[in-house]
Amino acid sequence: MAALKQLEKLSAQVAQVVQSFGQELLAKGEQNVVSLVIYGSATGSDFVPERSNINLLVVLERLSFAELSDYVKIIAKFSKKKLVAPLFLTKEHIKSSLDVFPIEFLEIKDNHLVIYGGDVFADIVIKPEDLRLQCEREIKSRLIRIRQAYIESGQKAAELKSLLEGSLISILPIMRNVVRLKGKTPAIKREAIITELSNEFDLAADPFRRILKLKSQKKVPRQEELEAMFSDYLQQVQQLAKVVDQLRVG
Repeated sequence: MAALKQLEKLSAQVAQVVQSFGQELLAKGEQNVVSLVIYGSATGSDFVPERSNINLLVVLERLSFAELSDYVKIIAKFSKKKLVAPLFLTKEHIKSSLDVFPIEFLEIKDNHLVIYGGDVFADIVIKPEDLRLQCEREIKSRLIRIRQAYIESGQKAAELKSLLEGSLISILPIMRNVVRLKGKTPAIKREAIITELSNEFDLAADPFRRILKLKSQKKVPRQEELEAMFSDYLQQVQQLAKVVDQLRVG
């Protein structure tokens, strides 16, 4: 069985979990595994051991129910070690879905580490018009969800804090790729993403920065403070939706 690679680039905690998982997966059927890819915060300094998850993508030659069933048994052993259920994709699925999930594939391409096999993301090509359409769809969908979630839980400070934190994390990939649509190579770090977006589109950065700072705090602010943050944040998300709607590419 081939050894995993580049584990020295990961934190000790992530490397240990990934190595154990990878070895078990390859032992189950190495000939079917094209590559193992770590992506997201676990690849760098944004990883917080107590809170961050380990995201792993498994690229396979084939993926039948029988193989998926076998992998479930392995994954169950690692669920308590912050390894979320990995993405299982075939090479053909990736190739045929670039127009449907351009944000997701570009996010992986920009921030990943191949620990086994070849880099299937090295040569992927995304059409700008596909990316712009998904950015518009995603930001407008999240805008609807933000309003709905506030109506459901906005009167409870702890839930409003959680709503703000989760919402920002969910739109950061959209923000990155809106910057990309301007012909820029977007930053990876969250603070830098916010700065780039505000500079390129004349959006206010402070509402996003305050929520980013809020995420690192365990204390729940007063309801009035959170509502003021939500109001400012909602205004900027609405403005971002307008920006994407009017953006022309190609």
